[in-house]
Amino acid sequence: MKFLLLLLLFVSAPTLFAQKSMIQLQLKKGKTYCHALDSHSEVFQKTNGKTTKTNMHISARITYKVKSIKKGVYNLETQYTKMNISMVQGDGNELSYQSDKPSEDILSNFFYQMCKTPFYITMNSFGEILSVKGIDRVVENGVKGLDLSAEQIVKIKDKLNESYGEKAFKGNFEIITLIYPKIAVALNESWFTETAIYSGQIQAKLKTNYRLLEVNADYLKVQGESEMISDEQTESLKLLGSGDINLSLDKNTGWIHSAKVDQVLRIGNKEDANYSFTKVKTTYSDQ
Repeated sequence: MKFLLLLLLFVSAPTLFAQKSMIQLQLKKGKTYCHALDSHSEVFQKTNGKTTKTNMHISARITYKVKSIKKGVYNLETQYTKMNISMVQGDGNELSYQSDKPSEDILSNFFYQMCKTPFYITMNSFGEILSVKGIDRVVENGVKGLDLSAEQIVKIKDKLNESYGEKAFKGNFEIITLIYPKIAVALNESWFTETAIYSGQIQAKLKTNYRLLEVNADYLKVQGESEMISDEQTESLKLLGSGDINLSLDKNTGWIHSAKVDQVLRIGNKEDANYSFTKVKTTYSDQ
């Protein structure tokens, strides 16, 4: 009986071990991958007791061409091919910025130039961005030819770097790429990741608990719950954020086939004179 039990365990062992999956990026040199982004946000802001509400829609497309692979690190030529933003303010005023042609509007012209200028990121197989190079050239090209004073150009470049510079890009991008476990995981098993979020207002850590929900012939389904906490919490600038992320990953490459990200961010206390509440729903697809 003992021999039969041992034999049964031996035969079933490969099946048991096969339940674990190593989830990571396995991209191919020379191939181009892409993400189409569609984001809707509602921003409620109270400044000195006066409240405003803004609705914003962002649509963008980014391509990533694998230029080289070395020891599990990917060098990606990255380029925006589309960036459109539209806003409806509380008073009904509508604003729109588009990348499809040159414009006298500063932001539209920046988006147009941005979509003509590639930059380079290096990323490991776990989705961690190791470097971002060339974003400064994107910003330089974006303000080129503007009929503004040198002082105004410097201020605009500072603002653009806050929103689209290296630190901002790394934090925003890692929300959907720093998702891969560093060990093989089984169905319903969890793992944690942590990344830094940066903008003019925010310097925080985003901690996410991921779980492998499903494995089928083509895709892996992954679910995550995140918490954002400011690096320097004070009562006057109290920041709290949370998010839910649902991912479908290509089983062969690990590339994100689709993603849905819901985020909520609060800055300050609701009872105070200065307070903001932001709700964002974003989808990504590889089409």
